[in-house]
Amino acid sequence: MHKETKMKKILKVLICAVFSDMLFAKANAVTVSINLSKHQMTNVTCVMYPSSERIDNPLKSFKVVSDMRCAASCFAKPDECHSFNIRRIEGEKHMKVCELNGPSATQDPPGNTTEDVDHYARYGDWTPESLECKFDAVGMWYSGKLSVTKSGRTCQRWDAQYPHQHTWNNILHFPEDTLAEASNYCRNPDEMSDGPWCYTTDSNSRWEFCDVKLCSKWF
Repeated sequence: MHKETKMKKILKVLICAVFSDMLFAKANAVTVSINLSKHQMTNVTCVMYPSSERIDNPLKSFKVVSDMRCAASCFAKPDECHSFNIRRIEGEKHMKVCELNGPSATQDPPGNTTEDVDHYARYGDWTPESLECKFDAVGMWYSGKLSVTKSGRTCQRWDAQYPHQHTWNNILHFPEDTLAEASNYCRNPDEMSDGPWCYTTDSNSRWEFCDVKLCSKWF
């Protein structure tokens, strides 16, 4: 049932509020917030700087088809990732380059550039525990740490082949950098409706859905 499919863009960034340069010391800065849940007080907020980039402390870069894939990768490592660039590729309609950045040595806004790139800076703090909800019904970019199914079965590690063998070895389908980091967390690499899901450690039950609630509001 779980066959690899092409990654597709499932979420769009919606601009929630635009503030003047009096607030962010840079014209056209945009605040993008996630109100995670009515049961959680933490907001995940970024300030978007159009046509800007920060390159003084790069962590890694990789191609994505969704802006949310880039954001989820940064949110999953709050101690390391403080901002990210989303760079369009000339002649490419679907793929973009996600550039994750560590803490910057300066508090100044990122510099303007003629490159086709936008910069997203962390505003406030977020934690992996803050992201215990999914942004849509599919939950492809869920990056929380739930590791039990709806029925209470413990999830099998993604880098393990016992008790159930599988072919989900392509890390591009996960918000983490490696399968080891994906641990045995509920994920949805094949974009199944009603995800995320996981293989179970019960040899009599190959896989099950996980009970991940919808965020009340996203980007």
